[in-house]
Amino acid sequence: MTNNRISLGSWLIASARTKILPFHLMRSSKKLASLRFDGVEPRGFPPDPSPAQFSSKTQRDKLRRKVVSHGLAFSGLAANLWWFSIVSQVDQSAWMDAFESNLNLCCDLGIDAIRFDTASPPHIFEKDKVDPQRGWERVVNTFRAAAQ
Repeated sequence: MTNNRISLGSWLIASARTKILPFHLMRSSKKLASLRFDGVEPRGFPPDPSPAQFSSKTQRDKLRRKVVSHGLAFSGLAANLWWFSIVSQVDQSAWMDAFESNLNLCCDLGIDAIRFDTASPPHIFEKDKVDPQRGWERVVNTFRAAAQ
């Protein structure tokens, strides 16, 4: 039988808390541990750990040790790739560079799942005059390249 584990996305905590107190991953991790959660899934942008904010392996190791010291693990990362429109861009190299940066953060923090999406609204095809089939091919090809 598989042991099920429960984690919470930090964006839920941050969204609720920032109106009252600034979000802080370590304080929130401590609280999640006290509530018997198994992990936390951060976003890849501030105020959560980001590739730029935690740019060295030493910083990332320290962060991972702190989270583990609360009895938690990182369950995934919501990668900061919302600034790129895969559907309407021909060249995906900037997206791939950003993905690679987020993937390296995952590897260093022991995160084995990364979440990302197209970041494009449904009306992108009409707005940017992109053939839906061509836009779909761009998304599929980019996501496949990322999975390699």
